Amino acid sequence: FIAPGERFELSFGPDDEIRLRRTTHEESETTRADRFRHVTYTIDHFVSNLGASEKVVAVTERVPVSELDEVRVKVDAKKTSGSLQPDAHGFLEWRLVLPPQGHGRISLVWTLSTAPGVEGL
Repeated sequence: FIAPGERFELSFGPDDEIRLRRTTHEESETTRADRFRHVTYTIDHFVSNLGASEKVVAVTERVPVSELDEVRVKVDAKKTSGSLQPDAHGFLEWRLVLPPQGHGRISLVWTLSTAPGVEGL
């Protein structure tokens, strides 16, 4: 768990031939009908194999899990690569087979919806 704006390092194991670039984008709106605030997050991973042999790469992301009716988390399967849904703990995992000098892209789109008065998320 990393606080917003805090620096952190990603570890990709011992393979120097793999590169990953992760970008995030968020959009926020409040619906008039239920006054819930909806923040949609789009996370893209761009993975490159700089080596001369095929590589298999596993990419894991986690979305929040809520047990409260006032806080809802929903993964948009239509916009998420592989139409994946998170497991009970919020984890999603993709496996990419990257050809020599190849690259791949993974997208995850999920929405955090909070009821009026919910703060601190």
